[in-house]
Amino acid sequence: MALIMIFTFLAMIIFGGIAVDVMRFETRRVAMQQTLDRAALAAAGLPEEKDSTKVRTPTEIANDWFAKAGLGADLNMVTYGTPVVTALSVPGKREVEISASVTSQNYFMGLFSPRDFLQGMTSTKAAQGVSNIEVILVLDITGSMNQSIGGGKTKLQALKESALSFVDIVEANDKKNGVSIGVVPYAAQVNVPAALRAQFTVAHLSSWNGLATPASRTSTA
Repeated sequence: MALIMIFTFLAMIIFGGIAVDVMRFETRRVAMQQTLDRAALAAAGLPEEKDSTKVRTPTEIANDWFAKAGLGADLNMVTYGTPVVTALSVPGKREVEISASVTSQNYFMGLFSPRDFLQGMTSTKAAQGVSNIEVILVLDITGSMNQSIGGGKTKLQALKESALSFVDIVEANDKKNGVSIGVVPYAAQVNVPAALRAQFTVAHLSSWNGLATPASRTSTA
């Protein structure tokens, strides 16, 4: 009976010790993985600075995240490997992949086996890009838009000026020529320009006197 109790106690120590070592390693691995994920997301962000001299590279951004996360080699019985950052930057897209290793020294497993540490690799990938953008301006041209707003101008005139200003602003900032703008005026019903309606599979057209309502030839705005 005494021997059984001794062997049972030793088994509890062994398996409990293994569980502690594995739990410690997994805690460190998760900390590294979370830092990798955050760093990759930050590094994959497309730069917004207009001055190219102030734009940091993905590697600089990722390394900055790791430095501030405190994953240094001086932590107790754990070593975080130096992250390897691979970045692919093309116009309108940035893709970043980061990998690193985690080594955790064991408290108990080394007492019963030559395996005195646990080690594993972590990796993550993030990408951000801008695809083609389609903008549709739906403009109100009902009779109420003929009301004066002062200064010899009607609501409709102000609407046209605003629409033209919007188009000019979008075109001026569309450096990659990836934005298309469509105009759909409406009054009693939506009046889709012929060129725009031809781009879609149109069904359930309104009709008058048995004939389908034709699309307008040009925009009225």
